[in-house]
Amino acid sequence: MTAKYNASAPEHWNLRTNNSLTWSAIKWGCENKYACFDFGRSELSNRGLRDYKGGWGGVEEPLVYSTIADREPKPSSGRLGALVKFTVRNSPPAVCRWLGEALYKHYA
Repeated sequence: MTAKYNASAPEHWNLRTNNSLTWSAIKWGCENKYACFDFGRSELSNRGLRDYKGGWGGVEEPLVYSTIADREPKPSSGRLGALVKFTVRNSPPAVCRWLGEALYKHYA
């Protein structure tokens, strides 16, 4: 099983909804004979997310990327990610849904 994305609002962290969702998914996976729960990738700089995953027993493994291209890809400035985060945090659900459907295969 793979967990791609969870989200939470700091003012509701006391409810621990992501913990409940994660526990329900792991429990369901065990009941249905899944052997692995993949928390997905995390940026090294995102200490909070890495701690959350580690708290469930997640083991960090380095990701190795290979590129087949005529020339070396240019490093990202991070501006697209910042723009997407800003838009998602400040848009109504319909816009977020559209962005997710349109950009997921490119951004994730």
